[in-house]
Amino acid sequence: MKKNKKIVIDPSDLEISSDGKGRFVIINKNTKDVIDDAQGYGYKTKEGANKCLWYLFKGGKDTIENQKNLYLKWKQENKEMYKRIDDILFINFDEQEHEEMIDIIVRVEKEFDKIIPNEVRTYLLKGKF
Repeated sequence: MKKNKKIVIDPSDLEISSDGKGRFVIINKNTKDVIDDAQGYGYKTKEGANKCLWYLFKGGKDTIENQKNLYLKWKQENKEMYKRIDDILFINFDEQEHEEMIDIIVRVEKEFDKIIPNEVRTYLLKGKF
């Protein structure tokens, strides 16, 4: 039984290229080999290909996972603060004028006299509550 070897790709060797059909692919700029072509379809936009390049090859996936893990750890260690944010969001849901998430975070920080770490703030502001 063969084991697949993991190929290590240097992100600086990658670039976005047109596939000639109006779609975009990620290629190795040295060898011109196609590294990712969205399962054969190509990416509709250069921005979409760039997002994939960041997520898969430039640490985006790890960054997102780290943010999520820091958030979950913070949530476990600060159950009362989390509950307060959740309560405010629930109350906001029924009201005509909604309080912005950043205002809720600042309000809860003041109530608890405790700062929420930037990584957790970022996660909360993305709506990943």
